[in-house]
Amino acid sequence: MNAPLYFKGIEGIEITKPPWFLLWLYPLENIFGVAAIAYTTGLVIILLAAVPLVDKKEITDPRKRKKMMKAMFAMLFIFVGLMVAGSILPSMQHV
Repeated sequence: MNAPLYFKGIEGIEITKPPWFLLWLYPLENIFGVAAIAYTTGLVIILLAAVPLVDKKEITDPRKRKKMMKAMFAMLFIFVGLMVAGSILPSMQHV
């Protein structure tokens, strides 16, 4: 017998939203299709892995690191916007 991985499906309901930690991908899936999940996840992993390579300054004071702070807040703003959009958008069926 297999252990359940998440909530059991409800009979007759096929249109659902993803769990909260994947909700930021839902609006991208609605707009660009299922392939957007893989591309976006890969892009985010590459961007996060590239931060130590790109950001090699010795200065750690955020007030002197304007470009990195702007980039961080831009990514945070996009992430929060996608989370809000994912929670507000109606559920859609994806094939």
